[in-house]
Amino acid sequence: MACLCSLLGCAGNPPIDVTLPQLAVFADAPAVRVGPVQDARVFAARVGDGRPMTLAPGVADDRATTARVVGRRRSVQGISQDNVFLPEGREVADLVAEATHLGLQRAGYRVLSPGDPGFAEAPALALVVRRFWTRMVWRALLTYEFRAEVHVVGPVAPFTAGAWVCATVDVGRAGPSPGVWSHTLQAGLEDYANNVFERLAWRTLPPHCGRISGPGQPGPSDAPLLREGRPTGAPRLLRSAR
Repeated sequence: MACLCSLLGCAGNPPIDVTLPQLAVFADAPAVRVGPVQDARVFAARVGDGRPMTLAPGVADDRATTARVVGRRRSVQGISQDNVFLPEGREVADLVAEATHLGLQRAGYRVLSPGDPGFAEAPALALVVRRFWTRMVWRALLTYEFRAEVHVVGPVAPFTAGAWVCATVDVGRAGPSPGVWSHTLQAGLEDYANNVFERLAWRTLPPHCGRISGPGQPGPSDAPLLREGRPTGAPRLLRSAR
């Protein structure tokens, strides 16, 4: 059963995936590389023990499986159902690296890949993913909530001492729809990339991920900052047209 869930995403639901754009940057832009990316998410075996990320029955709690889990479906009665998976060969760490790549490009950095000249000498940003999840919440509308919390550290300001980058997106729908999972994931990654850009552009922003704890350090404050007419860290509200 665990093998079947890994291949099909459980209950026969197809895996989802997204593609982020890549931007052209100047050849003399400052170089940087992304990695390593550690998926440090902790999953619960059942709903209700205080952890938001849960695995459906039959889903193996091993890295080969959980690296591809991005959420969990719920019925109209609010009962948790199967997990939502990325395709074989794609992992949450890949998506976070790609979104970080996009945010760095928006800030004017040239992101190098293995094999590029100067790759070994370029400053590296290490990422630890503590949360990356979409869940369905039944309110006046069915809401797909995406949340991500990533700790970033490396010799690039403002990440020299480590800083959190988060994403918070809510997508409203009248009812369940397979396509909205990809839509929500895409919007969440775009929000994360934009927050990477803002960290690099503003540099003096305090942490804004709420009460979470980082690797070997206290959790960041949750003091609100106004950005785009909403407190930083508050959900970006979207009404899906799909």
